[in-house]
Amino acid sequence: MGYTSIMTDDMESCYVCGLRADEIHHVMHGPDKKLSEKYGLMCPLCRKHHSMVHHEGGELDRILKQDAQRAFIRKYLGKCYL
Repeated sequence: MGYTSIMTDDMESCYVCGLRADEIHHVMHGPDKKLSEKYGLMCPLCRKHHSMVHHEGGELDRILKQDAQRAFIRKYLGKCYL
């Protein structure tokens, strides 16, 4: 799909359910979308879960942001105590 993620090595399967991924979700959106690309804060999602994040937001969006934060800390700081 052309993107690299620090959250997962499997860019073909939905990060949430494991089904075939249809889209790449940028964890940071809007003006911060480029930062998601720069730091690899993206994950593959099936249409259902991508739609949930953007239309329902809430819990799934929070979980993905927390996972991205943990991955960022591990990758760039070496240890994660969260």
